Amino acid sequence: MTFQQLTYVVEISKCGSINKAAHKLFLSQSGISTAVRELEEELGIKFFVRSNRGVEFTPEGKEFLGYAVSLLEQKQRLLASAISQTKEKLDTL
Repeated sequence: MTFQQLTYVVEISKCGSINKAAHKLFLSQSGISTAVRELEEELGIKFFVRSNRGVEFTPEGKEFLGYAVSLLEQKQRLLASAISQTKEKLDTL
């Protein structure tokens, strides 16, 4: 599991479609589909049901989505903290 895969799942949920998420992330639809499919296989769950009208998250997918959003938010906080600490150290030089 990678942060990149988590980002893809979250963006798909925001856009309601793999194609729209790919467009927004400037990636190919097949690349995102492959990454998400690999994550589904790794975890043994199906995140959503795909159709020609977009995607609909499964109950397991909705639960996973909550965790994915939380992990990505925590990652951003950690990065912001590290950047802040680095700036503080540089300012003392």
